[in-house]
Amino acid sequence: MFEFLAEFWEAVPGDSPTVKWPTLVAILTVVGFVLGGIGWVIRWAIKFIQKSKKPDPETAPTEAVKIAGQSTREIAKVLARKSEEAGIAKAESGALRDQLDEKDIQIAALTKAIAALQIERATAGPENQATIDDALARLAEGRTEEATALLRTIAEEKAAAGATANREAAAGAYRHLGAMAFLSDTQEALSAYTRAVELDPENAEGWNRLGLLQKRLGELADAERSYQKVLALGNRIEDQKLIAIATGNLGILYATRGDLDGAEAMYKKSLEINETLGRKEGMASNYGNLGILYLTHDDFDQAEAMFNKGLEVNKALGRKEGMASQYGNLGILYKNRGDLAEAEAMYKKSLEIEKALGRKEGMASNYGDLGNLYKTRGDLDDAEAMYKKSLELNEALGRKEGMALDYSNLGRLYKTRGDFESACGHYRKARALYVEIGIPHQVEQCDKLMKEAGCNEA
Repeated sequence: MFEFLAEFWEAVPGDSPTVKWPTLVAILTVVGFVLGGIGWVIRWAIKFIQKSKKPDPETAPTEAVKIAGQSTREIAKVLARKSEEAGIAKAESGALRDQLDEKDIQIAALTKAIAALQIERATAGPENQATIDDALARLAEGRTEEATALLRTIAEEKAAAGATANREAAAGAYRHLGAMAFLSDTQEALSAYTRAVELDPENAEGWNRLGLLQKRLGELADAERSYQKVLALGNRIEDQKLIAIATGNLGILYATRGDLDGAEAMYKKSLEINETLGRKEGMASNYGNLGILYLTHDDFDQAEAMFNKGLEVNKALGRKEGMASQYGNLGILYKNRGDLAEAEAMYKKSLEIEKALGRKEGMASNYGDLGNLYKTRGDLDDAEAMYKKSLELNEALGRKEGMALDYSNLGRLYKTRGDFESACGHYRKARALYVEIGIPHQVEQCDKLMKEAGCNEA
């Protein structure tokens, strides 16, 4: 080193130290600036490469990452269960119990949201890592409040950045926020998914989740538009899974409106695709929903075949929610055939599973079905107790369709007892809810019941 400096000293022009020193300092300064610039460029390039390799929560594998000893998917399953226990998860009224693939879609969305927080942590500064760690730890306990607040901040910051890349990142952040808010705040989830599709209208997941929320709130026209967006995107990119999900959800929507021919066409199209893809969970839901349609047409043999097919697939998958749904559907079938003992056994089998899973929406349907069965037997006190249990759960869940059905059933029961004043009061409540949701054929049915009971105008 000293030899190099000596040689460098001799190479500097001039004989006097007073000449050489300033020249040497100037040369070394320039060299330092050059080397520093090269170093800055290298550091920038490394950061750019690292950033470009930043994993995408939409596609990043998350099973191997652990939080408090659990994989992100395991935590997502816990959160989905918490959603059901809190009564926030979507549920259909009456016997139409299976929303196509919804629980699996919810788990996938939650898994992505948790992965997004993990990725944010990897690139955050030390002061923000502690906040994200706290949010992740609370998620592992099944608590979503901190994670929801954090995702809201991330989404708003990315949206404010403005560039195209940031718009896509913001849309993803809003989808993750929607997945978390889905568990606790329907309106916030609706707002998040609405913002997500505004920022990224080509994302089918955002439209599908928005449709589920709109259907939950009884906004049927909006839900149909959202599902049609999913269908259009699926057709454009030739994604058969998206087409199966969209057509299945449209079938449920048409059935809710009373368009049974339209519903059947959608279910069969969805089933055909799911069978081709080997998507057994989708097939099970299609079988159940087709069974309900056949039951509506009094085609009991076809309905039974569909319910049993759905039950077999759900048993093979170990999918207890699906098994409970099919037992409940079989109960309705046996009741319509007049086999009340077998119907009661099926309802109670379904209820036992729903209680074990903590699925309050399923329990509400079972209590309503048992109420119908006891009323058919003439056990009006037992029927009333079941209807009130169902109503209590549906009110806690905010299930407008379920509440309307319970009010209607109670109205029929009070009319049977000769208590026309109570009957009319309950019919009016049912009618108001069906008007709010937008189900005209049920409004007409309530009008018919009120006329038969001699009720005053609604």
